[in-house]
Amino acid sequence: MNVDQSGALSVDALKRRYQVFVSSTYEDLKEERQHVIQALLETKCIPLGMEMFPAASVEQWELIKRIIDECDYYIVIVAGRYGSLNSAGKSYTEMEFDYALKIGKPILGFCHKDLEILPVCRTERTDLGKQRLKAFTKKVRRKMCRPWVSPAELASAVKSAILRELEYNPKPGWIRADSLPTYDGVEKLKQRIADLEKKIEKQRKENRRGFASGDEVVEIPLVIKHDFVRTEDEPGFPTDIPKKSFEYMEKMTWDELVLILCDDLQQGTHLDELKYTLRSELHKRLENPVAKHLSQTDPEFSIVFGGVKLEPLLKTLMARRLVKMTVGSYGSWSRPNWRFTPKGFQYLAELQAIRSEK
Repeated sequence: MNVDQSGALSVDALKRRYQVFVSSTYEDLKEERQHVIQALLETKCIPLGMEMFPAASVEQWELIKRIIDECDYYIVIVAGRYGSLNSAGKSYTEMEFDYALKIGKPILGFCHKDLEILPVCRTERTDLGKQRLKAFTKKVRRKMCRPWVSPAELASAVKSAILRELEYNPKPGWIRADSLPTYDGVEKLKQRIADLEKKIEKQRKENRRGFASGDEVVEIPLVIKHDFVRTEDEPGFPTDIPKKSFEYMEKMTWDELVLILCDDLQQGTHLDELKYTLRSELHKRLENPVAKHLSQTDPEFSIVFGGVKLEPLLKTLMARRLVKMTVGSYGSWSRPNWRFTPKGFQYLAELQAIRSEK
């Protein structure tokens, strides 16, 4: 007994039994059906089919649909007969096939190789019957379909196909009641899951210890300069000199900082470019606060970083393995570039992803 990734209890596959619906015409394929049923029993499957439904009626059809619903796999065998018809002129075998296809049941088809070798009594005698059989066979062959000639060859093909489905397309199947865990066993497994979840969460917290998380606030001290006066120290070279300034503390989360610098960090760039990007964004963010502070509608101002440097902020992101510093192509004297790591790209994708409304 174990627990799968969803937390559901699972039972050893060897203890499961899989229900398989066997669909075909009946009178002409009695021997073949017996071989198929034996092959399914040998693969620990539970075969079900029209032997259970000797009469065709609307009530029987509703029961057949419920049985197909409950089955894990659906097998259809086609030979030389189209089968008994409903009031609309469609055989019950084709109705079963269409229903299994409609509900998405795994379908395994087996079509006879050569109808010419079949006895006349096992083939359609009318042109209309032959046309219907041909169209149905073509429909079945659109799915995965295996050829057969003899009952033994059919049984071997069925056994091979069903074993492959059990391996590559496993279904829930059925289990014995005494294979289910007891109440105490379930409670112990639940407690084990809870303990593991606590351990994982503790590990995550320890990994983050000492480093700022995305929703924590970083303070950026700034100097806002304003009231510019134009001077001309040299003829033809005017300069705007701020007469006044005041200090301002801008606050943002680390995630906001990542989003501001994300374009530069995706392509990789040097510190001065990152400073320019951050300064430009801060200038936009501070237009209203500065206007309110100066009681002016559209003040002219510039920003100077105060007691903080951008490099320590980037190294904090480096400590979280979101960014890295690389040397340029001109050797050790070249200015280093800062760019996202693979983890940083993933982190950015999560920040920019559309969130669920739930």
